[in-house]
Amino acid sequence: MILMGLLMFFNSQAQQNKWKPWVIPELGYLSGTYEVTGDLRLQGGIQKNGWNFGLGTGVDYYHFTSFPIYAQARKMIGKKKGKPFLLTSLGISIPSVETSSKTDFRTMSLFSSFRPVSPEPYYYDMGFYGEIGAGYAFLNKKGRGLLLSLSFTQKRIEETHVNNNFAIQGMGAPNDEVNVYIMNRAAVRIGYKF
Repeated sequence: MILMGLLMFFNSQAQQNKWKPWVIPELGYLSGTYEVTGDLRLQGGIQKNGWNFGLGTGVDYYHFTSFPIYAQARKMIGKKKGKPFLLTSLGISIPSVETSSKTDFRTMSLFSSFRPVSPEPYYYDMGFYGEIGAGYAFLNKKGRGLLLSLSFTQKRIEETHVNNNFAIQGMGAPNDEVNVYIMNRAAVRIGYKF
């Protein structure tokens, strides 16, 4: 909804300033330390003299499913229909869940056996999303066509949960544990520029 409104705004600006609108849906293959998975993205904006500026969003399935929202710039190099390009994106990554519960198996003392502790809530918060890369565009006379790209991407998700382990043992008050997941990935993408 927000993306459609922004595209309409960019389109009205394009008509006034000779800028042209563009839209690129993309399918990606992500590989990193945790796993190999994919993402789907949709971005759009305005272009002039080989520069493309816009906004995008998508679904990123890597390790934690999240929804990136970002600003993007692309620079097409050369005048031919087939041309290389550079790209960069900066924004935020919103996790698909705000909370979840996990059951941990912990030792309650040196002399007791493992026993399950009741599920603890885990809270997830948004973090940084960024990308830098390059690619090649196979465009027709109207500037539409297939795009292939290779990029380095990073997303961060913050996970917080209350650790009741010491409180259960009578050794102190609960404390918050915060884990920041920094996920560096290589991305290979195919898209189509409209």
